[in-house]
Amino acid sequence: MCEKVIKFEFLLLVIFLYFLFLILDSDNSLFGMSDDEFLDMVQRKCFDYFWNTANPDNGLIPNKANNSSGTGSSDASIAAVGFGLTAICIGHSKGWISYSEAYNRILTTLNFFKNSAPGISGFYYHYLDIDTGERYNNCEVSTIDTALFLTGALFAGQYFKGTQIETIADELYQRANWQWMQNTSSDFISMGWKPEEDNGGGFTITWNGGYLCIYEWNYYNEGMLLDVLAIGSPTYPPNNSPNCWINMGRPTGSYGAYNNIIYCTPNNPLFIHQYPQLWVDLRRREYNSVNYYTNSIKATLANRQFCIDQKSSTNKTYSSNCWGLTACDSASGYKVYGAPPCSDTNHDGTVAPTAAGGSVMFTPKESIACLKYIYNTYKDKVWDNDLSGHTKLWGKYGFADAFNLNTKIGSWCDPYVLGIDQGAILISIENYMTGMVWDIFMLIPYIEDALKEMGFIDTDDNTRPGQITDLKADGTTLKWTAPGDDGYSGRATKYIIKYLNRPINSFADWYDADTIEDPPAPSSAGTKEEFEIPNSLKGCYFAIRAIDDKGNKSPLSNSTGSPLSSHKLFQNYPNPFNPDENKSSVLPYFLTQEGNVKLYLYTLNGKLIKEWDEGSKTSGRHQIEWDGKNKNNEIVSPGIYVLILEINNEVVDEKKIVVIR
Repeated sequence: MCEKVIKFEFLLLVIFLYFLFLILDSDNSLFGMSDDEFLDMVQRKCFDYFWNTANPDNGLIPNKANNSSGTGSSDASIAAVGFGLTAICIGHSKGWISYSEAYNRILTTLNFFKNSAPGISGFYYHYLDIDTGERYNNCEVSTIDTALFLTGALFAGQYFKGTQIETIADELYQRANWQWMQNTSSDFISMGWKPEEDNGGGFTITWNGGYLCIYEWNYYNEGMLLDVLAIGSPTYPPNNSPNCWINMGRPTGSYGAYNNIIYCTPNNPLFIHQYPQLWVDLRRREYNSVNYYTNSIKATLANRQFCIDQKSSTNKTYSSNCWGLTACDSASGYKVYGAPPCSDTNHDGTVAPTAAGGSVMFTPKESIACLKYIYNTYKDKVWDNDLSGHTKLWGKYGFADAFNLNTKIGSWCDPYVLGIDQGAILISIENYMTGMVWDIFMLIPYIEDALKEMGFIDTDDNTRPGQITDLKADGTTLKWTAPGDDGYSGRATKYIIKYLNRPINSFADWYDADTIEDPPAPSSAGTKEEFEIPNSLKGCYFAIRAIDDKGNKSPLSNSTGSPLSSHKLFQNYPNPFNPDENKSSVLPYFLTQEGNVKLYLYTLNGKLIKEWDEGSKTSGRHQIEWDGKNKNNEIVSPGIYVLILEINNEVVDEKKIVVIR
């Protein structure tokens, strides 16, 4: 009897350990992963799509890619390129790629569109051959896809402000002749143009050597983004601007508890609510007493509720944590799915992760719960459309574009991801987590000017603290004049002070920089502020942003440096250094001009402990991290050591380091 009990208990232990292993295996569950960690993982996968599938020679990004092999399609989507330009900046801000990698890829892309991309009057063909860059098949010159590309270009220009990227992005934006894309009898902008007549597509209006599309952006939909860009144009704003926005149709309806929703017809897919607000921040603005951000929240929640209400034996996919109807792939091709209050809805049980993912900025609680449920429940499912198991809901570039538990062929999962859908997920999550895309895009003067002309008014504080323009490093002290809460009046809430080994002239520099801990609290506007520069940061460049109580951030300040007249080795930090507790110590140094750098660590009696050969370094501040180990990879003994800086084979400075254990 005792032996049987022992065997039974052992069996229970084995079962317990097995299930514990499944729970702890991070590849199979989200056990122990916070929401932020999960969202960061999703973002990284989406970013990888734009970085890895692009043609590095022209910057073009495929329309879709296989989520198992990673192979991209031969057709590049110019809209995906616009998402990709923003994605590259997000990737750089998170440290996934370097400044030079981001800058060079974006510059290559913009130069291609400036010099080679086929199109007309500042607009481009919807799809291009990813290798040759030529028009793909018989596609149209697309106004909305050009708008999405230009939005990404303008964002990248603001991120790399003051560089060639900003110059070319601005040139491309000003090229777009929105008047050229208007039928002379209409206030609205056409959906596109073709060089050949296409009755089936609506390209029947004889126009400038080709045919203008009879369909226009005259109802509420994703064309709202196009209107913002068109109305803000300093060169070719629409005729009768801003009537293209004012006179558009805005059908209104309700579903369940969600009332007075402005929606899109037909279908009312979620992407039309998402795309404009991925970049344009409408949270504290309204037009004709309508807050379009709140409207998008209601539309998203109505979409979710519709899925819950439609769950049945034929719509098995839907639930409170598995929802989302939008344009996406399906088992029978690309479809535009949607939900009420539009009466002509289209759905068949297909759920697209981009519906919830692209709405994280609107409905974080419901959207994150949906993404996590889908990941945990279906990540490793074998689908009936691919019993080999190669098709996975979670693959090389994150979530597959869509899935359905009950189609004519059984369960189905898309083997592909779409660029625009991964882009919506990536950007929406970033806005929820940091607001970075909204923050930077809304600094573009064209955008704010357009919103004012369209009739948007602030419903709460959207005024940024004033820009600090007199930041100066005076010896060992940073000095500047305090801005206010609103422009240059009142009192801001917080300062962010960053430092870098080069001037911080753009947001790309800003996100490369490190942040000073415990900056001073802002004083009232006009007060002269001072901050003592730590010894370890002498030789660095600095910049400041102020934040108010609503989270509005000031534009980037001017950048100033703590000047040095000679090469210098700074004191390491922390010092004393305990390798067991501190893990590493930073060894900073400064060069007044480019040179070949070596650092040596000696004992007081002259024994060489470690050598660092840094190679050629540019002028400015640099640093290395020392883990407390000698050249034999052994932790050094406690004591006093001498660190020597050598430039071009000449010793220029030295410092003592104290190691304790």
